[in-house]
Amino acid sequence: MKKVKLFVILLSIVSLLSLSSCQKKVEKVPLIYGSIAEASLTTITYGDLQTLINDKANFILVVAGIDEICSCWITFKDTLKEYIKEYNTLIYKLSYNDLNNKEESFAIPYTESNSTFSIIKEGKVIHKVIYDIEKKISLFNDYDTLKKYLEERVILPKYFYLSLEQLNQKLLTDGEKFALYLSRKGCSYCKFINWRFLKDYQLNNEMNKTLYVIDLQQYHYTQVSKDDPTRPTWEASWQEMKNVLGLSDVINTKYGFGVGYTPTIQYIETNGTKDASQYVKDTLMMYTETLEEENEDFYKVIDSYYTEERLVDLHYMEAVETKVLMNLLIAKEDAPNMSWDKTAGSVYYNPIGKAFFDYYLK
Repeated sequence: MKKVKLFVILLSIVSLLSLSSCQKKVEKVPLIYGSIAEASLTTITYGDLQTLINDKANFILVVAGIDEICSCWITFKDTLKEYIKEYNTLIYKLSYNDLNNKEESFAIPYTESNSTFSIIKEGKVIHKVIYDIEKKISLFNDYDTLKKYLEERVILPKYFYLSLEQLNQKLLTDGEKFALYLSRKGCSYCKFINWRFLKDYQLNNEMNKTLYVIDLQQYHYTQVSKDDPTRPTWEASWQEMKNVLGLSDVINTKYGFGVGYTPTIQYIETNGTKDASQYVKDTLMMYTETLEEENEDFYKVIDSYYTEERLVDLHYMEAVETKVLMNLLIAKEDAPNMSWDKTAGSVYYNPIGKAFFDYYLK
Protein backbone atom coordinates (compact mmCIF):
# COMPACT_ATOMS: atom_id res chain seq x y z
CA MET A 1 0.00 0.00 0.00
CA LYS A 2 2.85 2.33 0.92
CA LYS A 3 4.51 1.58 -2.42
CA VAL A 4 1.31 2.51 -4.26
CA LYS A 5 1.08 5.83 -2.38
CA LEU A 6 4.72 6.60 -3.08
CA PHE A 7 4.18 5.82 -6.77
CA VAL A 8 1.16 8.17 -6.90
CA ILE A 9 3.15 10.98 -5.24
CA LEU A 10 6.07 10.53 -7.65
CA LEU A 11 3.69 10.45 -10.60
CA SER A 12 2.09 13.70 -9.42
CA ILE A 13 5.49 15.41 -9.12
CA VAL A 14 6.52 14.27 -12.59
CA SER A 15 3.21 15.50 -14.01
CA LEU A 16 3.64 18.92 -12.40
CA LEU A 17 7.18 19.23 -13.72
CA SER A 18 6.05 18.22 -17.20
CA LEU A 19 3.21 20.76 -17.07
CA SER A 20 5.49 23.60 -15.98
CA SER A 21 8.04 22.76 -18.67
CA CYS A 22 5.31 22.92 -21.32
CA GLN A 23 4.20 26.38 -20.27
CA LYS A 24 5.94 28.82 -22.57
CA LYS A 25 7.52 31.77 -20.80
CA VAL A 26 6.45 35.11 -22.27
CA GLU A 27 9.46 37.28 -23.10
CA LYS A 28 9.42 40.76 -21.61
CA VAL A 29 10.84 43.59 -23.68
CA PRO A 30 12.42 46.50 -21.75
CA LEU A 31 11.23 49.81 -23.16
CA ILE A 32 14.10 52.28 -22.79
CA TYR A 33 12.39 55.60 -23.60
CA GLY A 34 9.01 56.91 -22.51
CA SER A 35 7.42 60.33 -22.82
CA ILE A 36 5.63 62.80 -20.60
CA ALA A 37 5.71 65.45 -23.31
CA GLU A 38 2.39 64.46 -24.86
CA ALA A 39 -0.18 61.75 -24.11
CA SER A 40 -0.66 60.66 -27.70
CA LEU A 41 0.82 58.40 -30.36
CA THR A 42 4.10 59.53 -31.91
CA THR A 43 3.77 59.45 -35.69
CA ILE A 44 6.88 58.32 -37.58
CA THR A 45 7.86 57.84 -41.21
CA TYR A 46 9.28 54.77 -42.90
CA GLY A 47 12.70 56.45 -42.70
CA ASP A 48 12.29 56.83 -38.93
CA LEU A 49 11.37 53.15 -38.70
CA GLN A 50 14.48 52.16 -40.66
CA THR A 51 16.61 54.17 -38.22
CA LEU A 52 15.01 52.49 -35.20
CA ILE A 53 15.53 49.04 -36.72
CA ASN A 54 19.14 49.79 -37.68
CA ASP A 55 19.80 51.15 -34.17
CA LYS A 56 18.46 47.86 -32.73
CA ALA A 57 15.91 49.80 -30.71
CA ASN A 58 13.25 48.47 -28.33
CA PHE A 59 9.83 49.99 -28.97
CA ILE A 60 6.09 49.54 -29.52
CA LEU A 61 4.73 50.12 -33.01
CA VAL A 62 1.18 50.44 -34.25
CA VAL A 63 0.47 50.27 -37.97
CA ALA A 64 -2.89 51.81 -38.80
CA GLY A 65 -5.06 50.46 -41.61
CA ILE A 66 -5.74 52.57 -44.66
CA ASP A 67 -9.01 53.91 -43.20
CA GLU A 68 -8.02 56.04 -40.21
CA ILE A 69 -11.47 57.51 -39.72
CA CYS A 70 -13.21 54.20 -39.03
CA SER A 71 -14.68 53.70 -35.56
CA CYS A 72 -12.45 50.69 -34.79
CA TRP A 73 -9.26 52.72 -35.31
CA ILE A 74 -10.60 55.66 -33.30
CA THR A 75 -11.46 53.30 -30.42
CA PHE A 76 -8.03 51.67 -30.57
CA LYS A 77 -6.28 55.06 -30.68
CA ASP A 78 -8.21 56.25 -27.60
CA THR A 79 -7.36 53.01 -25.78
CA LEU A 80 -3.66 53.49 -26.54
CA LYS A 81 -3.75 57.13 -25.45
CA GLU A 82 -5.19 56.09 -22.10
CA TYR A 83 -2.29 53.69 -21.57
CA ILE A 84 0.28 56.29 -22.70
CA LYS A 85 -1.14 58.82 -20.26
CA GLU A 86 -1.10 56.41 -17.30
CA TYR A 87 2.37 54.91 -17.86
CA ASN A 88 4.21 57.66 -19.80
CA THR A 89 5.06 55.22 -22.55
CA LEU A 90 6.22 56.08 -26.04
CA ILE A 91 4.18 54.29 -28.73
CA TYR A 92 5.00 54.89 -32.38
CA LYS A 93 2.38 54.98 -35.12
CA LEU A 94 3.05 54.27 -38.79
CA SER A 95 0.47 54.46 -41.56
CA TYR A 96 -0.25 51.49 -43.81
CA ASN A 97 0.68 53.57 -46.87
CA ASP A 98 4.11 54.28 -45.39
CA LEU A 99 4.91 50.56 -45.12
CA ASN A 100 3.08 49.14 -48.13
CA ASN A 101 5.15 48.29 -51.22
CA LYS A 102 8.44 48.91 -49.45
CA GLU A 103 11.28 46.50 -50.18
CA GLU A 104 11.68 45.68 -46.49
CA SER A 105 8.89 45.48 -43.90
CA PHE A 106 11.17 44.02 -41.17
CA ALA A 107 8.59 41.26 -40.45
CA ILE A 108 6.20 43.89 -39.08
CA PRO A 109 2.59 42.83 -39.72
CA TYR A 110 0.34 45.23 -41.61
CA THR A 111 -2.93 44.98 -43.51
CA GLU A 112 -4.91 47.41 -45.59
CA SER A 113 -8.11 47.07 -43.59
CA ASN A 114 -6.98 46.40 -39.99
CA SER A 115 -4.57 47.84 -37.43
CA THR A 116 -1.63 45.84 -36.11
CA PHE A 117 0.32 46.00 -32.86
CA SER A 118 3.98 44.99 -32.51
CA ILE A 119 6.51 44.94 -29.68
CA ILE A 120 10.04 45.13 -31.04
CA LYS A 121 13.28 44.24 -29.28
CA GLU A 122 16.70 45.12 -30.72
CA GLY A 123 15.10 45.76 -34.09
CA LYS A 124 13.20 42.44 -34.27
CA VAL A 125 9.48 41.77 -33.78
CA ILE A 126 8.98 39.74 -30.58
CA HIS A 127 5.20 40.04 -30.07
CA LYS A 128 2.53 40.94 -32.61
CA VAL A 129 -1.26 41.11 -32.82
CA ILE A 130 -3.51 41.81 -35.82
CA TYR A 131 -6.95 43.28 -35.21
CA ASP A 132 -9.72 40.69 -35.43
CA ILE A 133 -13.16 42.16 -35.98
CA GLU A 134 -14.79 38.97 -34.64
CA LYS A 135 -13.35 39.46 -31.15
CA LYS A 136 -15.73 41.50 -29.04
CA ILE A 137 -13.06 42.20 -26.40
CA SER A 138 -9.41 42.61 -27.32
CA LEU A 139 -6.47 44.90 -26.68
CA PHE A 140 -7.71 46.98 -29.62
CA ASN A 141 -10.89 48.05 -27.88
CA ASP A 142 -10.58 47.30 -24.16
CA TYR A 143 -8.16 49.16 -21.90
CA ASP A 144 -7.90 46.46 -19.23
CA THR A 145 -7.05 43.85 -21.88
CA LEU A 146 -4.36 46.10 -23.38
CA LYS A 147 -2.96 46.84 -19.92
CA LYS A 148 -2.75 43.16 -18.97
CA TYR A 149 -1.20 42.25 -22.32
CA LEU A 150 1.55 44.85 -21.90
CA GLU A 151 2.13 44.06 -18.21
CA GLU A 152 3.08 40.55 -19.31
CA ARG A 153 5.28 41.64 -22.21
CA VAL A 154 7.09 44.91 -21.47
CA ILE A 155 9.22 46.49 -18.76
CA LEU A 156 8.40 50.18 -18.39
CA PRO A 157 11.04 52.78 -19.36
CA LYS A 158 13.22 54.88 -17.05
CA TYR A 159 14.13 57.68 -19.47
CA PHE A 160 11.42 60.16 -20.44
CA TYR A 161 11.09 62.73 -23.22
CA LEU A 162 10.15 66.17 -21.96
CA SER A 163 9.03 69.33 -23.76
CA LEU A 164 10.80 72.67 -23.34
CA GLU A 165 7.66 74.06 -21.73
CA GLN A 166 7.68 71.27 -19.16
CA LEU A 167 11.36 71.88 -18.47
CA ASN A 168 10.68 75.56 -17.84
CA GLN A 169 7.94 74.62 -15.38
CA LYS A 170 10.31 72.30 -13.54
CA LEU A 171 13.06 74.92 -13.38
CA LEU A 172 10.70 77.34 -11.63
CA THR A 173 10.19 74.86 -8.78
CA ASP A 174 12.61 74.50 -5.89
CA GLY A 175 14.54 71.43 -4.77
CA GLU A 176 13.92 68.99 -7.64
CA LYS A 177 16.93 66.90 -8.67
CA PHE A 178 17.25 65.12 -12.01
CA ALA A 179 19.48 64.64 -15.06
CA LEU A 180 18.65 66.30 -18.37
CA TYR A 181 19.87 64.83 -21.65
CA LEU A 182 20.00 67.47 -24.39
CA SER A 183 19.95 65.46 -27.59
CA ARG A 184 19.24 65.99 -31.26
CA LYS A 185 17.67 63.54 -33.67
CA GLY A 186 20.09 64.50 -36.44
CA CYS A 187 23.18 64.14 -34.23
CA SER A 188 24.97 60.88 -35.07
CA TYR A 189 26.77 60.73 -31.72
CA CYS A 190 23.43 61.16 -29.93
CA LYS A 191 21.93 58.24 -31.85
CA PHE A 192 24.96 56.15 -30.99
CA ILE A 193 24.75 56.65 -27.23
CA ASN A 194 20.91 56.43 -27.22
CA TRP A 195 20.88 52.74 -28.12
CA ARG A 196 24.24 51.71 -26.76
CA PHE A 197 25.52 53.38 -23.61
CA LEU A 198 22.17 54.71 -22.35
CA LYS A 199 20.32 51.51 -23.17
CA ASP A 200 22.99 49.28 -21.60
CA TYR A 201 23.11 51.38 -18.44
CA GLN A 202 19.35 51.24 -17.90
CA LEU A 203 19.22 47.49 -18.43
CA ASN A 204 22.03 46.77 -15.98
CA ASN A 205 21.53 49.29 -13.18
CA GLU A 206 18.95 50.47 -10.67
CA MET A 207 18.24 54.20 -10.88
CA ASN A 208 16.84 56.34 -8.08
CA LYS A 209 16.63 59.60 -10.04
CA THR A 210 15.10 60.35 -13.42
CA LEU A 211 16.77 61.10 -16.73
CA TYR A 212 14.69 63.45 -18.86
CA VAL A 213 15.38 63.84 -22.58
CA ILE A 214 14.77 66.85 -24.82
CA ASP A 215 15.17 66.45 -28.58
CA LEU A 216 16.36 69.81 -29.91
CA GLN A 217 16.19 68.83 -33.59
CA GLN A 218 13.13 70.96 -34.35
CA TYR A 219 15.02 74.05 -33.15
CA HIS A 220 18.24 73.30 -35.02
CA TYR A 221 19.23 76.05 -37.42
CA THR A 222 18.99 73.73 -40.42
CA GLN A 223 15.38 72.87 -39.57
CA VAL A 224 13.65 76.14 -38.70
CA SER A 225 14.31 79.69 -39.79
CA LYS A 226 15.36 81.97 -36.95
CA ASP A 227 12.82 84.49 -38.30
CA ASP A 228 9.88 82.10 -37.88
CA PRO A 229 7.29 84.23 -36.01
CA THR A 230 5.69 81.16 -34.39
CA ARG A 231 8.74 80.58 -32.18
CA PRO A 232 9.12 82.14 -28.71
CA THR A 233 11.47 85.12 -28.59
CA TRP A 234 14.20 83.32 -26.63
CA GLU A 235 14.29 80.64 -29.33
CA ALA A 236 15.16 83.22 -31.98
CA SER A 237 18.31 81.37 -32.96
CA TRP A 238 19.90 77.96 -32.49
CA GLN A 239 22.93 79.55 -30.81
CA GLU A 240 20.78 81.54 -28.43
CA MET A 241 18.97 78.38 -27.44
CA LYS A 242 22.27 76.64 -26.69
CA ASN A 243 23.28 79.64 -24.60
CA VAL A 244 20.05 79.66 -22.59
CA LEU A 245 20.09 75.90 -21.97
CA GLY A 246 23.66 76.06 -20.69
CA LEU A 247 25.26 74.05 -23.48
CA SER A 248 27.64 76.86 -24.39
CA ASP A 249 29.86 78.78 -21.99
CA VAL A 250 28.18 82.16 -22.62
CA ILE A 251 25.83 81.94 -19.60
CA ASN A 252 26.90 78.66 -18.05
CA THR A 253 30.56 79.61 -17.75
CA LYS A 254 31.38 76.77 -15.35
CA TYR A 255 29.83 73.74 -17.09
CA GLY A 256 29.15 74.95 -20.65
CA PHE A 257 31.66 74.34 -23.43
CA GLY A 258 32.49 76.53 -26.41
CA VAL A 259 29.47 77.21 -28.62
CA GLY A 260 27.61 74.26 -27.04
CA TYR A 261 27.31 70.69 -28.28
CA THR A 262 25.12 67.61 -28.21
CA PRO A 263 25.11 65.03 -26.73
CA THR A 264 25.21 66.71 -23.31
CA ILE A 265 23.74 65.45 -20.03
CA GLN A 266 23.38 67.93 -17.17
CA TYR A 267 22.77 67.23 -13.52
CA ILE A 268 20.20 69.75 -12.33
CA GLU A 269 19.03 70.98 -8.96
CA THR A 270 16.17 73.42 -9.42
CA ASN A 271 16.06 76.63 -7.40
CA GLY A 272 13.27 78.65 -8.98
CA THR A 273 15.37 80.21 -11.74
CA LYS A 274 15.89 79.54 -15.45
CA ASP A 275 19.50 80.70 -15.20
CA ALA A 276 21.62 77.72 -16.31
CA SER A 277 24.62 79.01 -14.36
CA GLN A 278 22.54 78.51 -11.19
CA TYR A 279 20.69 75.23 -11.75
CA VAL A 280 23.33 73.15 -13.64
CA LYS A 281 25.46 71.48 -10.96
CA ASP A 282 27.54 69.16 -13.15
CA THR A 283 27.76 68.00 -16.76
CA LEU A 284 28.61 64.97 -18.88
CA MET A 285 29.60 66.05 -22.38
CA MET A 286 30.51 63.40 -24.95
CA TYR A 287 32.41 63.38 -28.26
CA THR A 288 33.34 67.06 -28.40
CA GLU A 289 37.03 66.61 -29.26
CA THR A 290 38.84 68.63 -31.91
CA LEU A 291 41.70 66.73 -33.57
CA GLU A 292 44.90 67.81 -35.27
CA GLU A 293 47.42 65.73 -37.16
CA GLU A 294 50.34 64.72 -34.90
CA ASN A 295 52.23 62.44 -37.30
CA GLU A 296 51.53 59.90 -40.04
CA ASP A 297 49.95 57.45 -37.58
CA PHE A 298 48.16 59.60 -35.02
CA TYR A 299 45.89 62.57 -34.45
CA LYS A 300 46.17 64.63 -31.28
CA VAL A 301 43.24 66.02 -29.26
CA ILE A 302 43.77 69.79 -29.18
CA ASP A 303 40.43 70.71 -27.60
CA SER A 304 38.23 68.69 -25.23
CA TYR A 305 35.76 69.13 -22.39
CA TYR A 306 37.92 66.83 -20.29
CA THR A 307 40.96 68.92 -19.37
CA GLU A 308 43.12 68.93 -16.25
CA GLU A 309 41.75 72.36 -15.33
CA ARG A 310 38.09 71.29 -15.47
CA LEU A 311 38.50 68.13 -13.38
CA VAL A 312 38.11 70.02 -10.10
CA ASP A 313 34.50 70.86 -11.07
CA LEU A 314 33.55 67.40 -12.41
CA HIS A 315 32.64 65.65 -9.17
CA TYR A 316 31.96 62.25 -10.74
CA MET A 317 35.38 61.65 -12.28
CA GLU A 318 37.20 60.10 -9.32
CA ALA A 319 36.44 56.51 -10.37
CA VAL A 320 37.50 57.07 -14.01
CA GLU A 321 40.94 55.83 -15.04
CA THR A 322 41.52 58.14 -18.04
CA LYS A 323 40.27 61.48 -16.75
CA VAL A 324 41.91 63.86 -19.21
CA LEU A 325 41.29 63.55 -22.96
CA MET A 326 43.13 66.74 -23.87
CA ASN A 327 46.39 65.91 -25.73
CA LEU A 328 45.30 62.28 -26.15
CA LEU A 329 46.78 60.57 -29.21
CA ILE A 330 44.22 58.79 -31.40
CA ALA A 331 45.21 56.33 -34.11
CA LYS A 332 44.16 57.59 -37.52
CA GLU A 333 42.18 54.43 -38.25
CA ASP A 334 40.04 55.34 -35.20
CA ALA A 335 39.25 58.80 -36.54
CA PRO A 336 38.30 58.75 -40.24
CA ASN A 337 38.02 62.27 -41.66
CA MET A 338 39.43 63.55 -38.35
CA SER A 339 36.19 62.63 -36.58
CA TRP A 340 36.51 60.23 -33.65
CA ASP A 341 34.96 56.85 -34.46
CA LYS A 342 32.06 56.27 -32.08
CA THR A 343 33.01 52.75 -31.06
CA ALA A 344 36.68 53.67 -30.61
CA GLY A 345 35.71 56.70 -28.53
CA SER A 346 33.38 54.63 -26.35
CA VAL A 347 36.44 52.98 -24.79
CA TYR A 348 36.97 56.32 -23.00
CA TYR A 349 33.42 57.64 -22.88
CA ASN A 350 31.59 54.59 -21.50
CA PRO A 351 33.57 54.71 -18.21
CA ILE A 352 33.06 58.48 -17.99
CA GLY A 353 29.32 58.12 -18.65
CA LYS A 354 28.98 55.28 -16.14
CA ALA A 355 30.77 57.32 -13.49
CA PHE A 356 28.35 60.24 -14.03
CA PHE A 357 25.27 58.02 -13.85
CA ASP A 358 26.55 56.10 -10.83
CA TYR A 359 27.31 59.32 -8.99
CA TYR A 360 24.07 61.20 -9.73
CA LEU A 361 21.33 58.73 -10.68
CA LYS A 362 21.87 55.61 -8.57
